[in-house]
Amino acid sequence: MNMGAYEAAEMAFGKVLEVNPSRLHAYNQLGMAFRKQGKFAEAISNYLKALKVAPDDEHLLYNLARAYHESGKEEEAAKALRRAVKIRPGFKEAKALLATITMK
Repeated sequence: MNMGAYEAAEMAFGKVLEVNPSRLHAYNQLGMAFRKQGKFAEAISNYLKALKVAPDDEHLLYNLARAYHESGKEEEAAKALRRAVKIRPGFKEAKALLATITMK
């Protein structure tokens, strides 16, 4: 994914999840691949699936918030970011994005 091969990453992480649907990292990476392609509904869906496995993962919440934010769903993004910051109060990136959203 670092080289911009988001479609290839999408296929690869999709196959990982077919074999082992509890792979949290794969959901996160697949969500990121979708988000980078502008496929926000798919990204959000993957993050929500991952959060069923790990509901208190602040990084998943942050990535979910980014997908919501980039798709124009500011209220949902703020909600996810508040949860992430509650879990990890020192989460600077989540606080910064939350500040950006709430200042609009």
